[in-house]
Formats: sequence, structure tokens, C-alpha cells
Amino acid sequence: MERSHVRASLFVVGYDRDVMMNSLPPFRRAVTGSLAGEWHMSAASLVGELAWSAGGYPAQLIGFQARVAKSFDFLLLARNYSAKFFSPHGYAFGERGDLVNNERGVFAGLRWLAGKDLELSTYVDYFRFPYPTGTVSFPQNGAEIFAQVLWRIADQTVVSVRFRSRSIDQMEKITDAFGRSRAVTTIFHNRSARVLLTANPAARIGVTSWVATVWTYDDALRHAEKGWLFVEDVSWRIHVRALLHFRLLFFRTDSYDSRLYEYEPSVAGTFDLPPLYGRGKRWFVIASYAPFSWLRISGKLSETVDDAGTRSGRGTLQVDIQF
Repeated sequence: MERSHVRASLFVVGYDRDVMMNSLPPFRRAVTGSLAGEWHMSAASLVGELAWSAGGYPAQLIGFQARVAKSFDFLLLARNYSAKFFSPHGYAFGERGDLVNNERGVFAGLRWLAGKDLELSTYVDYFRFPYPTGTVSFPQNGAEIFAQVLWRIADQTVVSVRFRSRSIDQMEKITDAFGRSRAVTTIFHNRSARVLLTANPAARIGVTSWVATVWTYDDALRHAEKGWLFVEDVSWRIHVRALLHFRLLFFRTDSYDSRLYEYEPSVAGTFDLPPLYGRGKRWFVIASYAPFSWLRISGKLSETVDDAGTRSGRGTLQVDIQF
């Protein structure tokens, strides 16, 4: 059965002070419009969007997804964001996080349900930043390769193994044979692996244990680094309206270049992604309570301690009311 639809949107955002964004001149009003469409068939889907920001700077995104066999899915996604495109509310897929500009790329992914309890997935992403940025004065090329295995070894226990390799052009300063400092183009490699075990030993208790490691290498400097991270998660559904989540982790890396990230939950509406480097430990606890269907109270307390004994903590308390 075929079905399709098209939608249009327009955003006009005003600011009370000048906004400085990449290579754009200062502005206090952002205007972005887009035209998006979807076409769904029985075993395939085609999606796309054309957008323009103030000044006529365009961005395009088109994707194709298909189930080529009963247990085999394929995805192809192409993107092109001009250097001066700006969207105050758009976070399209890309390698630069929430910076949706100055990027071209092609993403291809596969997923295979190899059995009732086994899933294999992989993707390849080739990307290019065609115009110089504030930190790199030349066009950058890069590639990312990812592979993952999910295996349900018991009804309440899942093992995940993943590997990621990312390479991108960088600029480094080296000292030549005559003692002169000069800038050279190099390729920076970052490879990481993670093994994760998720289990539910009781109806209201969840436990997640995982270990991650990273290797980095710079072609020009011929410099290699490594790091590792161990995480233990425990969540307890105390009551249908109350939840307690605790995490303890230990990390060690050679420097900031070999940093690791742990994607940690937070209170509703926020997201924490602290980079972990050097040597230390980190913990946090989250508690949430919803006494009524329209009211939820949540809080988070976290602390990071490095090998020198330096402590940095943070606390957040939030009350959500829905009418």
C-alpha cells in the first residue's frame, strides 16, 4: 500500500542581541523555511527535505530505506548543507553535531536479523567539510565505519559488542630537520570498542555493565594513545511512580585526544555528555517521583574526581507540570 505526504514549515526567530554563528555576519533575526516529503511503499520508504535560511542558503537531505529480505534492512542517506546555512531549530543528521552547515556526506547502513536472538548491523559514512572553518583552514575529508552485534543470551540478558573506526583530515605543527616549525596536513584515526551486558535480575531492578577502550593515531606525528572506561549502572523502580538510577565509572586515558564519553541520562529536558580523560572516577544518582499524572519531580547529583583528588560536582532539581 502506497502513501505519501508533503509538509512545509517556516521559522522566524528574533534575538535581543547579536548572534555570532560561524562565517555569518552578526544577526538578530533568523528565518528558515523548508519543504519536506515522504513516500512509503510496502517494503520501502523515500524521504527528503529542502530547506533555505536567510540569504537563500540551501540545505538538502534525501534518504531511502528498504527491506530487501524478510530479515534484512538497507538504508541510504545523502546530505548537503551549504557553508552559511543556519537553522535555529534544526538538528539534521551530520558529523558536526548540532552544526548543520558546511557538510556533504553519504551514509549507508545495513541491519540483519540473523536469528531470533541475534542482530548484526553496520554502517559506513563518508563525509566532507568543503569550506574552511574557524579551527581548520582547509577542506576536510573523513570516513566512519561502525559494526555491532546484539545477542540475547537469556530472556532478561542482552550482550552488545560494537566497534567504530573514524578517520579525518587534521592540521598539525611539526618541527623539521632544521628546527623550523611548520603546519602539515595529517590524518587522525580514532578507533573504539565496547562490550555491554544488560540484565534484569528482578522485576524492578536493572543492571548494566560495560567496558570501552579507545586507540588514537596521528599519521604526521606518528603518535599513538589509548584509554579505557568501565561503567556500572543500577536502576531501581521503587514504586510505579518512583525511580532511582545510580552509576559508578572509572576511566583512564593518555590525554584529551584519547578521551572517552559516557552517554548518561539526566533530568527531563537536559542531556549530559562530559568528556572523560586523564585518570579518575565519576558517579551520579538520579531520583524521580511523579505523585500525580500531571506532576513529576526529578533531581540529579553528580561528581567527578581526578587522580589528583580534584572534585567537580553538579546538582539539578526540576519540577515538570503538564496541563
